[in-house]
Amino acid sequence: METFIDSSKYESLYSCAHLSAAQWRDHAVYRPNATLPCIVLGTFYAITYIPCIFVHLKKRFIHKPCHKLMFLLGLIDAASLAANIFTYGALYAEGVSFCQAPTLLYILGVVTQACWAGQCLTAVFLILCNLITMYSKCFSSKIFGGDRIFIFYGIVAVYMAYFAIFTKPLLFSSVTILPSYDPYAHIFGEVLPADRNQYFNWEALMNNIAFISFLMIALIVFVTIICRTKLQVKKGVQFMIMRQCLFICVLNMIPAASFIASQFTVIPEDTAYVLLVGWQFAIGGRGMLLLYFSKSFRQGFFDVIFNASSLSKSGVVEQSPLMYIPCMFVLFKRQFFRKPCYKLMFLLGLLDISLTINTLIYGVLYAEGVIFCLAPSLHFILGVITQTCWVGQCLTTAILIVVKMDIILNPSEYNRLYSCQHLSRVEWAQHIVRRSHGTVPCLILGTIYMIIYVPCIVVLAKKQFFKKPSYKLTFLLALLDIILTVISTTYGIVYAEGIIFCAAPLFHFILGTITQACWAGQCLTCVIILMERVVDFCSKPTAARIFGGRRTFAFYAIVLLYMIFFSAFAKPLIISPQAVMPTYDPYASIPESVIPVDRRQYLNIAALFNNLIFLVILLTAFMALVVFICRTKIEVNKGVQIKAIRQCGFICILNVLPSAFLVAAQFVSLPVSMSYMGLFFCQLTIGSRGILLLYFNKSTREAFFDLIFNIKSLPKASVEPSPPWI
Repeated sequence: METFIDSSKYESLYSCAHLSAAQWRDHAVYRPNATLPCIVLGTFYAITYIPCIFVHLKKRFIHKPCHKLMFLLGLIDAASLAANIFTYGALYAEGVSFCQAPTLLYILGVVTQACWAGQCLTAVFLILCNLITMYSKCFSSKIFGGDRIFIFYGIVAVYMAYFAIFTKPLLFSSVTILPSYDPYAHIFGEVLPADRNQYFNWEALMNNIAFISFLMIALIVFVTIICRTKLQVKKGVQFMIMRQCLFICVLNMIPAASFIASQFTVIPEDTAYVLLVGWQFAIGGRGMLLLYFSKSFRQGFFDVIFNASSLSKSGVVEQSPLMYIPCMFVLFKRQFFRKPCYKLMFLLGLLDISLTINTLIYGVLYAEGVIFCLAPSLHFILGVITQTCWVGQCLTTAILIVVKMDIILNPSEYNRLYSCQHLSRVEWAQHIVRRSHGTVPCLILGTIYMIIYVPCIVVLAKKQFFKKPSYKLTFLLALLDIILTVISTTYGIVYAEGIIFCAAPLFHFILGTITQACWAGQCLTCVIILMERVVDFCSKPTAARIFGGRRTFAFYAIVLLYMIFFSAFAKPLIISPQAVMPTYDPYASIPESVIPVDRRQYLNIAALFNNLIFLVILLTAFMALVVFICRTKIEVNKGVQIKAIRQCGFICILNVLPSAFLVAAQFVSLPVSMSYMGLFFCQLTIGSRGILLLYFNKSTREAFFDLIFNIKSLPKASVEPSPPWI
């Protein structure tokens, strides 16, 4: 960092005075293809890796030196996860070059270089620890045992500090894709005549070469020790250890080799994408390897995730106001507080803090089992505060939603985003595209789905079904599906007439708002249903405590609030005959040369996160359910296992594909054929659940035919404990 502190040296190396701001922008390259894997993989790695860090702290692991070193490696990986995956994803989306944000990228580069050096050295210590332990456990305990392990913590910290202070940073570059030590790596010498040799980082080169050499030697020694050892170990254990070492070597060697190559040559774009994914996997993939290779670690992971072994006696999960309080100070800053919506959010924050403190007090009361007559004054005052804050919270939220509906209520904001003044009515008519291929499936499939699905809703509302939590949640999902089915049928008319946004803007806007809200509600309801299924598999009493009785309606309220948020704060999902698939851009498929509007302002961050998180949760829940079913010791028939896995697979495929299409549509223009495919999958997801419900569930099928044909079923159809198609 002495380069950053010494302004003259910093200016000689990282000056941005060579070109103007406009010229620097011309050299920036937007990388949506790199943004998506960064965000998706980063979210997945965070979900799998961060709990693993806490698992290392458990008593049965932390007393071992290797787990102490792995805990340190996990902390460094977590820092890299934030700096080099999530942050890089945002920077790729914006196409930022060094001179557009020099201070940010310089500091980020320092953190990147220091974390990579720390990762390398910690991995070396970890392999040394394992090697010495295999050779002699007694000798290993003398070197790494007890508090002596923290000496290695200190060495790693000093090593990272050296790379942060005395070496050149590893700078982000949207052009070269992989980070580079040269801030002008993407600019030719004749445009910017700077000596590129001065950016050569000898320390980083030696670190990477030494790291690769050590890994190769360690792998050879490891394999030799395992194969020739006289210790009585099983052949399977030998193979497992060799495989782990191989994975560790490959994971770390790929980014090390890419950093060496980038100092000598320009890496092709396709290769750079592959190396970027490999580097990110080296950062975040260790969590998956730990879960895959270690059964005890896997059990500890599920303990952390599901709080299986650390629930309090009262069963209450405490909430902390400490995460919310800093947000209150941020809202109170002048640049935020002068806006009405932030003033209302500040008031809402105060009410939320009060209710959060109440929940902490409730936790103590639950633990002590304090009833009203043991502390009547406390209970009464606490109840008055809770009721008052809750009413105030509801009213403030309602006012905030009305204030934030600025797109409709604020004509200037609406005209900025959805103005139809760019072209005349005749010019808009030239962009009309009639999609007869989209009309027929929309109308036919919509009618079929309505005929099958509407009676299913009536069946689910019957007493023998509706008393069970899973059927209540399925009933809510069915209502949302029916609304979206009606909308998709309306799409058929829009496709037939080629009605573009500016032909009926208010109609499109309201229809898009309803579509976005219902899709968000559908996603959240699916997640809640999957949670209910997973919890029910793990523990039926716990599932009854969380989802039983009227408590299911609390989840109804959560879904409703989630839908209100998307209808008020997110941009609508507008149907576009030109693009076939619904889109957030009202001018989709119209060139920017015709309508000079910045299309990036239509990026819907809320919807993007909803779809990405939905994808990750669905896939994670499906994998967890499959693992639980396959590894459970409960005596279940093999046919039941296969049936449950198959049904979960159907649900995952149904919901994953439309989410993936909606994510992709925000970054790239999909071909027409692929858009038709995405539209088909959206309609299949919305309407086919009724067919699946009838196919997989015998009791609902009997009730369905009873309703349709007015058959008096004798004897009464037995009700399955839960809809297994979920």
